[in-house]
Amino acid sequence: MNMMGQPTVQLDNFEQWICERPKWLQSVAEFLISNKRMPNDSELASFVTLCEQEAKDLAGAFTTISAGSLNNAAIRPQIRINKINKISGVNAIRMGSTLDFGGGNLTVIFGSNGSGKSSYSRLLKKICGSKAQEEILGNIFADKQHPISADIEVCLNNHPPSYTYVWLPNGSEDQHLKHVHIFDNKTAQIHMNKSEATYEPMRMRFISSLIKVCDEVSSTLQSKKDLLSSHLPQIPVHLYSSSASDLINSLSAKPTIEFIDSKCTYTDTDDQERVQIEATLAKQDIPSLLKEIETTKISLKVTGQYIDKLKELTSIKSLESIVEAKHQATYKRKLAVVEAQRVFSNSELEGVGQEAWISLWNKAKEYSEHIAYPNHNFPFTGEHANCVLCHQPLTDIAKARLHSFEDFIRSSLETEAKSAEKAKDQLLATLRKCLTQGEWTLHLEKLHLDKELINDLFEELNVLIETVIHKDSINELKMFNWSIISEAYKRKLQATEKEELSLISVNEDDSRKALEQKLKDLKSSQWLHQNKSALLTERTRLLTIAELDKAIKLCSTNALTRKKTELATDELELKYIQRFEEELKKLGGTRIPIKPVSLNKGKGKILFDLVIQGKVQEAQAHQVLSEGEARVVALAAFLADITGSGQNTPFIFDDPICSLDHVFEEKVVERLIELSKERQVIIFTHRLSLLALVQSAEKKAKEIAKVSGVPSSVNIHVETITRLQNETGIVSNPLIRNDKPDTALNKMLSILIPKLEKYIADGDVENFEKDAYHYCSEFRIQVEKCVETILLNEVVTRFRRAVQTQGRLSALAKIELEDCELIDELMTRYSVFEHSQPDEMPPPSPDLQSITEDTQKLAKWIKAFKARTLATMEA
Repeated sequence: MNMMGQPTVQLDNFEQWICERPKWLQSVAEFLISNKRMPNDSELASFVTLCEQEAKDLAGAFTTISAGSLNNAAIRPQIRINKINKISGVNAIRMGSTLDFGGGNLTVIFGSNGSGKSSYSRLLKKICGSKAQEEILGNIFADKQHPISADIEVCLNNHPPSYTYVWLPNGSEDQHLKHVHIFDNKTAQIHMNKSEATYEPMRMRFISSLIKVCDEVSSTLQSKKDLLSSHLPQIPVHLYSSSASDLINSLSAKPTIEFIDSKCTYTDTDDQERVQIEATLAKQDIPSLLKEIETTKISLKVTGQYIDKLKELTSIKSLESIVEAKHQATYKRKLAVVEAQRVFSNSELEGVGQEAWISLWNKAKEYSEHIAYPNHNFPFTGEHANCVLCHQPLTDIAKARLHSFEDFIRSSLETEAKSAEKAKDQLLATLRKCLTQGEWTLHLEKLHLDKELINDLFEELNVLIETVIHKDSINELKMFNWSIISEAYKRKLQATEKEELSLISVNEDDSRKALEQKLKDLKSSQWLHQNKSALLTERTRLLTIAELDKAIKLCSTNALTRKKTELATDELELKYIQRFEEELKKLGGTRIPIKPVSLNKGKGKILFDLVIQGKVQEAQAHQVLSEGEARVVALAAFLADITGSGQNTPFIFDDPICSLDHVFEEKVVERLIELSKERQVIIFTHRLSLLALVQSAEKKAKEIAKVSGVPSSVNIHVETITRLQNETGIVSNPLIRNDKPDTALNKMLSILIPKLEKYIADGDVENFEKDAYHYCSEFRIQVEKCVETILLNEVVTRFRRAVQTQGRLSALAKIELEDCELIDELMTRYSVFEHSQPDEMPPPSPDLQSITEDTQKLAKWIKAFKARTLATMEA
């Protein structure tokens, strides 16, 4: 209990594990929970500082998480999409169209093939960031193409006011709508193959964010480390294998300043001893000559390396690589320019996207992010944003243009062009620096070549290099002949080695060797004394590197990855398989021998593959299952995946019962209705059977709710969309044939009959014939529906498999012979208008008076039949 007498909330196991991480990483965890977002650049820099402070054991502004904070931060609001409106440039959907999803949790968008359902589905997949996105085209039948956009009205936690998200193809995604999930044919195909879970449990998602921050901080620290280059002087050749070289090679952050001081001590006495030994050794010629020969050999080795380097840099292969790099740079720059011209084709000024413009853009970005709008990424287009060049307020068009410019700057073509140009410049810079007059003369004079020849060879090689730098082909180049230099080098080296062997054979004085070693030690101490400052600077550099290495080690993601893998096995893998089996059972697929098998891909990533159980021969699931079975399995995999998130995010289903028989169809509809009780479910369909099943479920739910005295758990909103010439997605009133017979007949009498009467009054025979035939066909359908809904009291209906008798069957006793004769008479009379007739016996022309009287007769009969009771019949 705390001081207020309330129970104290304890850290759970996961929170306790977070509190065992490095202190700087705990601060990151607290930031992510409090802000519910990734850190920006300045915040990331503060975490870099915290990591360095922890590595140095310094005090810092470290924070940590509190008990229960992670679970509270993970709660997302319940989302529902109210409507999509102001649609522009999306396939053939009419400009400015609106699709309303109603106020309930279950919406059915009904329309025939080609009415625009797939267009709306493509748009929703783009808006919600679906994995199975498709390219959105404009209306290919229209001359004028409109920019692609749409407004989406979103409601959170069922509490107004809603907010409207303006979607643009290259705009930023909405943080709520990205959690909406869509199932269609493409999604089904993804789930029938190896696919990664589309959601991560809350704790796995949190660790993923920690890993990302660790990687970014580690990268920043590594960049700092890379900038710490060494400035130690090169050890002279004659001091190789001396105390000086030993100290340099073993130098690290561990030796103290006092230790380095002791190694760099060199007194006047030491200097006097050095001079004396040098004088003694100089009196004896052979050792001096051997020393000179050794120096000459080393010098010749350096010259040989110099020649070999030049040979390599001026070889055909190297020159071809330079020319190819120039070609690649030119080619990729052209591609970037063409892309710029395409992206900026509507720009009001010329040259946008070219080199001068990009330079101006980068300067504007530097000014914006460091002075005008610090802590905001460029281009800043927030509220009250002004242009950083002209300081004028940014309009919506200007904001969109700035974002399109930034997308181009970040595009792969521009990046590839810059990389190719950088590679070309590096090769050319290396080639330019490889040959200097002084270095060339210094090395070739060692080979005893004529000075004039040395100069001539230099000019010849220099011409070759300059030609390659400025030409785009090496086909016409005269390659440099290295044979003169190579043979001179070989002669000089052989002569030196021969002279050395001759002198070694006559030099056997051990005391000389001791003196030479003493002299080497003294010179080593002298060199260390002269370069003491450089050694201390190097020690400081190595100490800083060691601290950065320690900080980088604090960014290690091994523990995070292990924990994520552990959570993946527990929270994702095992529970997913269980949910899949439950979903498959709910969808009526218990007889399908299929099971998901997990494939661990490391770092907490798990893929699921659907395999056939009990198989004797190797085969993939999609090779064995029928199209309908595959659809049910894919739907089960989809629902098992998404429902595991624990968040009631909306579901959108595009033709979910495609290829299913009536058994599977009923099970799928039952599952969709069940889902709609806890989240928004939107269904696109062209199947009247699905619509009938959903409406039947709604009616049944309302009857149960009425008996129980509670609100119905199923409330359906139906929108009918249709096509008009080359435009689709047009929301229309439901067809008359979808109404109940009495409502439909009243509409026909009040709407259609006056329309036919007007045709007769106007003498419009053609339109009268066309609409009258259609009227008769619709009337015949209503007569059929009277059999289902009036005579049989909906005991048996089309598109519904179940026979419902409770509270309905007794009404069949009201049927009399006259009722059957009326229905039979009307069915016979109007069947010629509903069914095809042979050419030699065309249907008779409809008579307006007859069809009006028949319509009135049927409407009157319905009213009388409904009023009829068994008691009145017995009386």
